[in-house]
Amino acid sequence: MEVSWSCVAPTRGSSSEEMREGDVVMVYLGPEKVTSIHLTAGESFENKFGRFDHTSFIGAPFGGRVYSSRGHWVLALAPTPELWALALRHRTQIVQSMDSAMVAFELGLRDGSVLMEAGTGSGAATVAFARACAPTGRVHTFECNESRATEADADFERLGIGGGGVDDVVHKKEDDDHQGEEEQGRRMPENAANAAAAAEDGQRRGGGGGVVRVHHLDVCGEEGTSSVEKDLPWFDAVFLDLPEPWRAMDFVKRRAKPQARIACYSPCVEQVQRTCVALRETLGADDLVTIEARLRDFDVRPIDFPAFAEAAAKEIRDDDQPAKKRPRLAPDTQSVLCAKPAAMMRGHTAFLTFATVPPSEEAEDS
Repeated sequence: MEVSWSCVAPTRGSSSEEMREGDVVMVYLGPEKVTSIHLTAGESFENKFGRFDHTSFIGAPFGGRVYSSRGHWVLALAPTPELWALALRHRTQIVQSMDSAMVAFELGLRDGSVLMEAGTGSGAATVAFARACAPTGRVHTFECNESRATEADADFERLGIGGGGVDDVVHKKEDDDHQGEEEQGRRMPENAANAAAAAEDGQRRGGGGGVVRVHHLDVCGEEGTSSVEKDLPWFDAVFLDLPEPWRAMDFVKRRAKPQARIACYSPCVEQVQRTCVALRETLGADDLVTIEARLRDFDVRPIDFPAFAEAAAKEIRDDDQPAKKRPRLAPDTQSVLCAKPAAMMRGHTAFLTFATVPPSEEAEDS
């Protein structure tokens, strides 16, 4: 079924656009209650508000209300990386939107960037990075678990940012070992054709498709040194969301461009220590910085305060009568815009370590 919209393309999803069959729609129930549906004629879903037919969404505008059989309504929103992070099924712990935004900023991701992401997991960060690199850039995401890689690729295809299928480097290497270079030579054009078809399909879907390419490969393992690496591009930036990112430094050293930016996501400070050592010793990286991002919400609203007229207040102060006998002055109200920090905030998520690959020796000599 053709997907008519991409979550990273700006041409669809505005309030004037209508939902179509095949679209992914975010059903908004509240600030922390968001789910997703894949519109299919004849299907429906139920929640506490009643039963919602998919046909009620098809033809309605994004951002509008859709009513259930009991008369209750929900908001039907176009998918964004932030909403998708709230709605997706967690196969692993996800990178929060606050952290992925900081990573995208520090890596300098923009249209045309080629990013390597190690540790696809649930794919929340991948979708955010795809938005930053679209429409002409690419995100190559590597996952060592075959099941997670397959599920993530299916999600990206539904969102209109993938669809080329999983590049199974692990099994490809096994085939190469058994069948030789001749068989390998026949498989490579097939993969290239799939990638080209995905990119062409992405342009037809609104410019976002084909941005993400999923690879089943453990970049920390021995298979990362196989000859299939030659089919990978050189990366402008690298994001490592791994339990032991220092084990991936050899792979990064072979595939990262000179002066590429690197980001590592580590929940524990002990991971940060070993990662920084590997960044300096293996890559010769410099400009190392580790930060922790915290998001604190503020409630900003006008509050009415009593305000006395200055002349009347002065008249009362100058009155010789005892304070108990002075007339009471009815105060006016004055509205003041105030900001109050939220009582609760998200705690520690991870430490973000950033570094820069040094320039090549040729560049330094020139």
